[in-house]
Amino acid sequence: MKPDFNLSANDFSLVVDPELFYAKQRIVGKVYDLFGWLSAQYGELGAGLPPETAVSPKIYRGENYRYLPYVMLDQPRLFQQEQVFAIRSLFWWGQHFSIHLLLGGRWKQRYQEKILAHVQEDGWRQWYIAFTDDPWEHHFEPTNYMPVNGFAGETHTEYLKLGAVLPLQQWADAAAFFTDAYKSLMLLFRE
Repeated sequence: MKPDFNLSANDFSLVVDPELFYAKQRIVGKVYDLFGWLSAQYGELGAGLPPETAVSPKIYRGENYRYLPYVMLDQPRLFQQEQVFAIRSLFWWGQHFSIHLLLGGRWKQRYQEKILAHVQEDGWRQWYIAFTDDPWEHHFEPTNYMPVNGFAGETHTEYLKLGAVLPLQQWADAAAFFTDAYKSLMLLFRE
């Protein structure tokens, strides 16, 4: 049986016009520039983090997080089996900018009580906490994250994960969003 490979008028207009891919390259380049700048800012703001987390930052991209392209910056990034300490900044095409703190193993044990007490304060109202055991899910649907202000104060997940989100419609605010969020996260690690 011959497959149906006919295109809708909209799909055909996209397949004959390479501009979408040129634009994608320009946009992803801008995000790389932003994340490179953020990496330098994060380096200056990261005093007080555990020395073991001082691994060089990594910016990378992919094409298929829930079918959409993305760019990520991991800084700090320490992934050793269940021993995880990472802050991930994310641009997710068509969705949002977001930042995620991920702690697992001894890092979760070391900081969980302090963090959970801290995020109950008013300044954390725009943050979310994950209640699933999948550390690699970064969407803010109700099946993954819930607002911190609706959180009861206990987590029984393998990882402790906090996130904050900025709609892409607020593109011009991205640099301030990430630096402010990173500063907030750094408050959690002051001894």
